[in-house]
Amino acid sequence: MAHRNRSLYPTGDTLMHSWYHESDENNKESTMAELQSGSIPLSEHDHDWFKVMTNMAERSIRANLGNVLSDFVASQKPAYIEKIQYEATKYGLEFDEVFQIYRTATSSKEAQAMREELIKQKI
Repeated sequence: MAHRNRSLYPTGDTLMHSWYHESDENNKESTMAELQSGSIPLSEHDHDWFKVMTNMAERSIRANLGNVLSDFVASQKPAYIEKIQYEATKYGLEFDEVFQIYRTATSSKEAQAMREELIKQKI
């Protein structure tokens, strides 16, 4: 079954690619990506408040961190869709190509080099 996510792309019915949605070997359940972050430094004040909020929400710290990060990504996504579309249009690239560059790059410098290489290939 094809998966669609209308909020990922600036235009409606674009199918999601396999690199965005992963399935188990039986193709029945989606797998969750894991962000390996180690420890996250917080001020004592923020640490105490996060523990209070986590306990009051009756969640584990790990679950609450996942929720906080998901909310942050959702709130920032429209601005980044606009930025990706602008960059794609400016350099004659496709939205998916620019998204893939930033998704796989390990730094902004590497992303810029990958973008320049892709532009050269298209000329």
